[in-house]
Amino acid sequence: MRELDPAEREACILGEYLLGVTPTPKVTAAYADLQLRSRIGDPVDRFDLLLLRWALLGSLPARGADLYARILRPNAWLRRKLIFLLALVEVHGSDAHILRTPGSSGPLVFFAEAVLRGILSVMALALSLPILGLSHLALGRRQGARWPPSP
Repeated sequence: MRELDPAEREACILGEYLLGVTPTPKVTAAYADLQLRSRIGDPVDRFDLLLLRWALLGSLPARGADLYARILRPNAWLRRKLIFLLALVEVHGSDAHILRTPGSSGPLVFFAEAVLRGILSVMALALSLPILGLSHLALGRRQGARWPPSP
């Protein structure tokens, strides 16, 4: 098995967070290729880089970084990359079924899954908030930004 390049590895980790499974090689290759040929945009500042690095630590940190960015940094580079990856999954038919397939077999299972996802989200945010919040504050002060950041 060949070694994944950094963009493909990024696609795998972010895909695992978004979909619950690793995207197919077709999607990860398309993500890497399009990232080179198109412009998702560059990170706005060092905090954008920190958010992405935090997310690449795994599924739980990715959830925490995404939640943090959703609340305090909706136009973050990480969120643009997640949307980009989700669009690729939808376009490539082999992974698109994941988006349309219901995950549960009844209301009780659906409720249990929703509660579990809620608990995971709270844990991820509780883990990420102190680290990302203090980093955001420190990096923002160094760059002359105001707190709280404007969206």
